[in-house]
Amino acid sequence: MPNPFIGREPKRLYDFLYDVFSIPRPSGHEEKMAEYVVNFARKRGLEYVTDEMLNVLIRKPASPGQGNVPPILLEGHMDIVTVKAPDSKHDFLKEPIDLITEGDWVHGNKTTLGADNGCAVAIMLALLDDDDLVCPPVECLFTVQEELGMLGADGFDLSQIRARRVIGLDAGSEGVFRKGVSSKYKNVFKFPVEREKAGGETYEVTVSGLLGGSPSEAVSLDRACAIKLAGRVLYRLITRYDARINLVDKSKNPGVAEDCKAVITISDVSIEELHALAEEMQKAMRGEYAESESDITVKITKCTRGEFEPMTAASSLAVAEALYLMPYGSSRRVIERSEEPRCFFVLRHLSTDEAGVKLETMVSADKQSIGTALQDEIKTLFTLLGAEIIKDDFDFGWDPEENSPLREVMRQTYIQLFDMEPIINVSHGGNDCVIIKKKIPEFDVVTTAATYLDYHTIYERLDMVSFEKVYYLIKKTLENLCNYEEKLY
Repeated sequence: MPNPFIGREPKRLYDFLYDVFSIPRPSGHEEKMAEYVVNFARKRGLEYVTDEMLNVLIRKPASPGQGNVPPILLEGHMDIVTVKAPDSKHDFLKEPIDLITEGDWVHGNKTTLGADNGCAVAIMLALLDDDDLVCPPVECLFTVQEELGMLGADGFDLSQIRARRVIGLDAGSEGVFRKGVSSKYKNVFKFPVEREKAGGETYEVTVSGLLGGSPSEAVSLDRACAIKLAGRVLYRLITRYDARINLVDKSKNPGVAEDCKAVITISDVSIEELHALAEEMQKAMRGEYAESESDITVKITKCTRGEFEPMTAASSLAVAEALYLMPYGSSRRVIERSEEPRCFFVLRHLSTDEAGVKLETMVSADKQSIGTALQDEIKTLFTLLGAEIIKDDFDFGWDPEENSPLREVMRQTYIQLFDMEPIINVSHGGNDCVIIKKKIPEFDVVTTAATYLDYHTIYERLDMVSFEKVYYLIKKTLENLCNYEEKLY
């Protein structure tokens, strides 16, 4: 693969980034990346620890005269989300990411890029490789299977870590520091349905063309949820034409639904009238989301009936009402930054079998009391419409911490380097530091990252200038920790 980073500085940093993008590393298949990291440590005589899951911890001694400064941990994950365009033949298990640069941006060729979290891996390797780095003792943790639910961090023996402060490199963006991580409330609801034989034609209803993306990013950018829009179309078809639902489906997706399909049975309505309805609703939706979702597409086409008979009128209406009435997106926003959600709701997965329709939902909230309240609202709505709660999970987050000596050093360093204040807020994404904080509450934690947009989609792209700035920020922060230590600890 040609190296598109030739000429960019710092060269050492971009050499490592190129290597990282060249190594296949889907979640659950990080063996080549882990081997690279272990060989890196061996060649440089650095102490390292690895485990059966292939997590790797590397230790770099303090620079001369800094051995008494408490150690610090840097952390990021090796695995990536693998999404590609329908016409892409890319093999994530065997092939490097095909890189395309446009000015200061780099992206994959119809695939995810893996800047999430390849940037962290490259930054840690570059710092470990720097013999002139001024720093306290540094530990770098490279984890696996973060995108599958932070499994690597959860499985790693954290007693191996000597530090009690950590900079995570997988949450935030350039100039944004995270002081907490939202709690996640995850439910699975099942709508029991009754079915009956019914005459009429069978049609497939699709809502597609949406951008999707990570929930926290998509909600902030006012992107639509295809499941919610499909519910709106189904509700119109049922209340206007007495349509019956055969199935509704959105396969599992790590982000906001970019498409959704349903199969319906309907009588005494011409295909021309249905096409007109689809066109009318598509036009309305595109107008409503003109700034964020210009390509929403609504289609109704004839199809075969398939494996499921139509639901009864009552069951069809209950399912359509649930999808139509459910909330989506931000419930509360940060007053100082109105684009930033404090609490939001997404429906992540939708599937149908003979007996019913299953919905998997998530509430993310920066404070647990806010999340609990919204989750209770969702439970109340769906149970009133006839759903059963078949799963009720809670993923720990930590409420915002106002005082963090480590974050204060980073804040002062950011001002020193870039002459402006960073934004300090809460992350709505999952990241490994949640596991570290849960298991060792006394950890002083702050996270940041380079700016990569539309991650977890084929539109993922990295702002290389932001990548360079985060590298310089972490490098200077390590130096300043040595200088500020007596004042802060």
